[in-house]
Amino acid sequence: MKRRLIVHVPPILMEQTFTTDDIQVLSYEENIQNKTSALSDFGDQDELPQLLETQIHQQARTEDNVFQHVSDVGPLNSSSELQLASSSVYGIVDETADYCLEHGISDPIEILRYYQQKIVLGRKLDIEDDSEVIEGETNFILIDRNRVLESALEEISGITNLRTCLEVQFYGETSVDLGGPRKEFFVLALRDMKEKYFNPVREWSVEYETLGKIMALSILQNGKMPRVLRPELIQEIFQKEECRPCMKDLRKGLDALGVYSLALKLPGLINVFTPGSSTPLTVKKLSHLLHPNFSEEGSNRRKIESVVYSNFVKYMREVASGRRGNITLQSILQFVTGSDEEPILGFALDPSITFVINNNSFLPTANTCINKLNLYIAEKSEDIPSNDILFALYDYAFTNSYFGLK
Repeated sequence: MKRRLIVHVPPILMEQTFTTDDIQVLSYEENIQNKTSALSDFGDQDELPQLLETQIHQQARTEDNVFQHVSDVGPLNSSSELQLASSSVYGIVDETADYCLEHGISDPIEILRYYQQKIVLGRKLDIEDDSEVIEGETNFILIDRNRVLESALEEISGITNLRTCLEVQFYGETSVDLGGPRKEFFVLALRDMKEKYFNPVREWSVEYETLGKIMALSILQNGKMPRVLRPELIQEIFQKEECRPCMKDLRKGLDALGVYSLALKLPGLINVFTPGSSTPLTVKKLSHLLHPNFSEEGSNRRKIESVVYSNFVKYMREVASGRRGNITLQSILQFVTGSDEEPILGFALDPSITFVINNNSFLPTANTCINKLNLYIAEKSEDIPSNDILFALYDYAFTNSYFGLK
């Protein structure tokens, strides 16, 4: 979605013009007599006993058979329908685990790539071509930027089919979510979640099941990986037979989309929860991600584009060195794509920079649904503002978080 900015202007900019165009799963209590006491720490995840996988596999198979008999009897009441839907999730978990084991796949990225194709329903998650129109069923939710996680808990808890693509709209914003707002929602929700529910754990809270659902959605719908759990919590959730009630609720939420069961069958998937396993964002990495679309070599316009791009690179270096206040390289990437890190499955459409002639404003805009940053240029190089003014404009753009007119 295109970001448009109308902002309060500092003195240095006073003379500038700012006109810029699940299925909700009936949870069951896991009663698997897995013997994992031999695992002394999280690093032993790849040595989970075969007994654990066999028992989980048999349990899921038994549920599939039971639910199939139910479907053969006749019409289902709503509770039975949810059980049948739950069975289909675990069937996909089984299929994915069998496929990955058969083909020797242990990389969490490849596990997720296969599972996502099987589990997510409705509209495509992201645009793959900037001329593409994507349509289909979505789960539409309204989110308050002033209370992102609270409104998310209210909205997500009411969804009956979590497998359908999520469509996010922030209060008062005019964008249509084709991927960008959804990614930003996950970034903001996970940030709040870490601070409010895992630092420290609120053991008596009733929200952990829904928190688990939000984590699972972010994992499966190209959101930020939920690296909000300390290692001891990861061990409690995935390696201990008995855990605190709040962590049992978190398991249920994750398993609403089969993520918990799949991680037990394919322990490599647990890595998506591990803090510090993401690649740091550097100027080199960001400049490679944001590919500039230059005009023809040797043209006058190309020369002007090169000047503006060179200034933008200088700005990124100032950001990386901490000289632009609270702005980070992640702020720039989030402004362009909606996500503050490269998705684990990569971007469906490579991020890019487009240069647009506008003699009235040099305030950057972005279309997060196609991952495009618009940098504005003048018709003549001498009309490009000084770096002080240009960088102040960039500061205001990259601290803005609104989609549509504000």
